[in-house]
Order: sequence, then C-alpha cells, then structure tokens
Amino acid sequence: MKKILVLSLFMGVLAITAISCRKVTKTHPEFVGFWSASDGSTVYVIEIKDDGEGRYQESSSVMSTNKWEGPARYKNGTLKIGIKKLSVDKEPFQAGGNHYMEVESKTFIRQ
Repeated sequence: MKKILVLSLFMGVLAITAISCRKVTKTHPEFVGFWSASDGSTVYVIEIKDDGEGRYQESSSVMSTNKWEGPARYKNGTLKIGIKKLSVDKEPFQAGGNHYMEVESKTFIRQ
C-alpha cells in the first residue's frame, strides 16, 4: 500500500512538471516569430520556431556574439530558451500594425 501511495505521488508530480514545461508554441503561440531589438551598440534577436525551438542572440561590433539555443518555454514572466532565462516585461502585443514585446527592458519588434 505504501509503495502504491509513493508511486502515485511521484506520477502526479511528474504529470504536473510535464504540463508546466510545455513549449511556448503550445501555451503562448504569440511568441512565435523572429524578433529583434537594439540599444545602439548591441543587436538582440529572439527567434521562436513553430516547432517550439528557440534562439536568443546578442551581437555587437565591440564584443563577440553570444548565442543560446534550445526549447523555448514561457512561465510566470520568464522566457527560457535552452538554459538562458529572460525576463518578459510585457508579453507580445500589437500597436500601429506591428507586433512588439518587452524583454529584459528592451522593446522587440516582430519582423
């Protein structure tokens, strides 16, 4: 009986974890696309594909390019691409015919 209870609890935790770690394309499809932002010296790119894979890249002429790739997930204001965690200040929204989102205090526009 004790083994069944422990196994049931384990399966419940596993199911909750699987649900909460769904790819962003399933939970927030508005994130899908190619997004870019710039602060004058650095260009930032977020790309989320239809299959849920993502890429985040920071490029500048002064420093080398940093790039993270992997499954894209969104939960509680955090966009995670691979192992990179990004704070989402404002989820994707439309204004003036364009789509925007604010991530890490930068305004990204969907291309």
